[in-house]
Amino acid sequence: MDIGENLKEIMEERQIKIKQLAELTGISQSHLFNVIKGTASLSIENLIKVANALNASADRVLGLKDYRPRRIIDVSDLTEANIETIKLLVESLRKGQK
Repeated sequence: MDIGENLKEIMEERQIKIKQLAELTGISQSHLFNVIKGTASLSIENLIKVANALNASADRVLGLKDYRPRRIIDVSDLTEANIETIKLLVESLRKGQK
């Protein structure tokens, strides 16, 4: 797949339309449409904006084989102690997978 196909797939997964992505990134709708169509490309700066807006890695947008999906968990309502406990748990789980 090319960047346009990857971008379209991620947008569909996230249920984000070109207009929304344009608003989130400051990139024009027409440019995003052309990227999806394959007649334009993204600068590195715009690639990062698009990836962040879609909560996807730049690797995923680029279609690199070994991208790892990011999982984001809102911990804003937890205490620092709870967040530290979660970090320790995650580190322990990662060590157990090796």
